Amino acid sequence: MNRRDTLGAFLGCAWGSSICVDGALASTPVKRRGPPLIGRLSEGGPADYTIFRDAMRRLGHPDLAIEERPARGDATKLAAFAAELVALPVDVVWTTGTIATQAAQDASRTIPIVMVAADALRGGLVDNLAHPGGNLTGLTLVGTELAAKRLELMRRLYPGVRRVVALAHGPGAATVPIVIDWLQRSQAAADALRLAFSFVELSPQPADWDREIGALAVAPGTALTLMESPFLLQQRAVLAEVALKHRLPSVYAFQEHVQAGGLFSYGVTNRYITERVAYYTSRILNGAKPGELPVEQPTKYELAINRQTALALGLSIPRSILVGADLLIG
Repeated sequence: MNRRDTLGAFLGCAWGSSICVDGALASTPVKRRGPPLIGRLSEGGPADYTIFRDAMRRLGHPDLAIEERPARGDATKLAAFAAELVALPVDVVWTTGTIATQAAQDASRTIPIVMVAADALRGGLVDNLAHPGGNLTGLTLVGTELAAKRLELMRRLYPGVRRVVALAHGPGAATVPIVIDWLQRSQAAADALRLAFSFVELSPQPADWDREIGALAVAPGTALTLMESPFLLQQRAVLAEVALKHRLPSVYAFQEHVQAGGLFSYGVTNRYITERVAYYTSRILNGAKPGELPVEQPTKYELAINRQTALALGLSIPRSILVGADLLIG
């Protein structure tokens, strides 16, 4: 699969695209008047901007407007959405996902972009994290390095685990570089824990997941680990419901999955991500050039556990894990 030409796996916030907007690189839109306008280009669904607005208020920007364009899992919409935001024009584009970031870059090389992507280097968005250059900065999450930690935690929470199934959604998931890296790291972690390991590409249609995930529950001792994406985050309630229905302990990247009923998560929080996006946006609105602001890699990760889900699965959470959890639900 060519990440720059297809829908790809739409995964891990790490997808690529070469969607071009006619004339967007050749002209600079006329500046608007009024409060700053932030354009949100997302590969997932609509967002709640409470945290972002609160952070911007603290940073001295109480008045701002937001125009969002959520693709809701359909990458083919991103080029047109990026063109719409550029045409308004927005003062800053906030992108979620690598395909979305690439679409924004292709739409304008002058309007500042604050990205949230899984791996900005491997995704080809920047050549240097310290000096990204151009009109792009933001966060690179590099979540693949947490694959081993998540499986270690799964073993402690679910001592009966015998097999780990890695899930991502297609089409073409296993050809995306960051997914390949995640699979390799997950496989190595499973081998070290002496667990069987396999990969299943879910249908892009959530209606199929009950059947697909249900088929995995046939083998006893099965647990799930998921490659995060804006689309899977959007469908977190479906994932949690199906995993619990088939009694499959599952680990995720974001706490929102746990709040929706997933067993546990380990990763950076969306609050942290959103507040850092606000920081970059504020710096840019105050005159900083995005290409001179280093791309940031998070260093703090949190563990969230849903005790009600653990009880429903018949799991007893060790006290050593409970006391170390950052968020307990139920």
